[in-house]
Amino acid sequence: MTDTPIQTIEALDSLLDEERTALVSGDLEALDALMSRKSDLIEALRLEAMDLPDEIEPLQLKLRRNRELFEEALAGLRSVADRLQELREVEEGGGTYDGTGQRHALETRARGRLEKRA
Repeated sequence: MTDTPIQTIEALDSLLDEERTALVSGDLEALDALMSRKSDLIEALRLEAMDLPDEIEPLQLKLRRNRELFEEALAGLRSVADRLQELREVEEGGGTYDGTGQRHALETRARGRLEKRA
């Protein structure tokens, strides 16, 4: 039995609420699972529900909201990755730039070496 356009709209509406919850809580595994279902529902609506603009408008708002949340989550992940890279560079000795813009590595002492001073 095929869903009616209204049933598809209701299913997508519910799924978008689930997606928002996953985005806000940082549940990336749930997002992955929701993505293919969302794609299928959107495709079904594209084919079935063109005559229901009033019913689709709230979904468009939720889709936009979730996309913005997703973009913010990606920006946060990029920020963390950048910070971790900076920390790795510091552990490896870091570096400086000379007057010509050439990077020069700084040498650090080996990790785990303990120097005892009197």
